[in-house]
Amino acid sequence: FKIIIENNLIEKSFFSYLKLKSDTPKSQRIQESISIDESNGTGFLYLNSYCNITTETDVSDCGVYFSEKVFRPIINFQPFILVGNPLSLSILRKYGFKTFSPFIDESYDKEVDYNKRMKMIENEIIRIGGMSLNEIHDWFLGMVDILKHNRKLFEEMEMEHSIYDRQDFYFNKIIKEMQSKL
Repeated sequence: FKIIIENNLIEKSFFSYLKLKSDTPKSQRIQESISIDESNGTGFLYLNSYCNITTETDVSDCGVYFSEKVFRPIINFQPFILVGNPLSLSILRKYGFKTFSPFIDESYDKEVDYNKRMKMIENEIIRIGGMSLNEIHDWFLGMVDILKHNRKLFEEMEMEHSIYDRQDFYFNKIIKEMQSKL
């Protein structure tokens, strides 16, 4: 949120920002989070924006975890910058998804230092946010094949796995991959 304000991107942005005190009861956090759920019409936001800044649940550098957040822009044909743990994009590519280099500088994905990674992400947000409407429109159109590929792959995976076991499926694949590296 700070990046958006400090770089005068507020007029070019849709965002959800949930700031709660650490002592907020979990039930209240869940209730307040519902306001940004898909059922409340966020499809409008995807249709009226060009890029998604996807902040994963865990950015603690303790392995890679994919929540539903990373799949929302995929489902909605939108490129994204993934604010997550190092190598998250690399793992998505191993599952067959295409990421957005050279349209987005994804070198942040390989950076293990948290502060450096966040600064690299910030710089990319500022770069993309600084594009004119014509520039970002052309930028987006250059990724249409990637966006279609990712949506199709997601739909194929969805057909193989119900919505209830999809997260377990990805989690188990990641665990097996990590164990094979030991």
